Amino acid sequence: MQLVEQGEAESNGEFPLLQWGIASQVPHVTRTGAPALHRSPSCTIRSSNAITERRESIVMPIRLRFVFALFLSMSALCAASVVHAQQCSDRTLKGSFGYTVTGSIVTPVGPLVSGPFAAVGRIVFDGDGHVSTVRSLSDNGNVIQNDSGSGTYTLKSDCTGSFNITVGPPGEAIVLDLNIVFDGSGELRGLVTNPGIVLAFDGRRQNPVSY
Repeated sequence: MQLVEQGEAESNGEFPLLQWGIASQVPHVTRTGAPALHRSPSCTIRSSNAITERRESIVMPIRLRFVFALFLSMSALCAASVVHAQQCSDRTLKGSFGYTVTGSIVTPVGPLVSGPFAAVGRIVFDGDGHVSTVRSLSDNGNVIQNDSGSGTYTLKSDCTGSFNITVGPPGEAIVLDLNIVFDGSGELRGLVTNPGIVLAFDGRRQNPVSY
């Protein structure tokens, strides 16, 4: 078979397909006898676009699944927070707390005189609405040690409540009323609501110690 160059073939009309503008898609014979393949640039572009589209079709569902999973996680956390905020009751406080009380007595009442007040002690909630305490206190510099008291308490579902406790020796004891809030981390805070008394209560749950 006699090989001719491409230019000569075109002049002789041996490659009529060249006249229709599709020569770039038809192999031609080189001088070495090996066919040379010409890939159309449009094919390369279409292939690149197809690969990009396939990648995007894979990436988008992954992103959507991630966003959906994040949404579910946040919803679960919000729901858990709501449930946690509504699970308090009298039994939530069951146990002992170490506490301090600070403030002042504005108007003398019972055994308490006007002046600064501070106390430190241990208070026990029985889980059934009853409370007892033993404390040491300083009322305007007058110190009373191992002063005991008792009372009742209630804790609502939103972890706020109230309790009352006796203060002072028998025969002179008075009852202090407190509004309280339990924050769920083991801390209990309160404020005395009796007129003429400004006292803040700060308690922390006592954890058992193993030796």
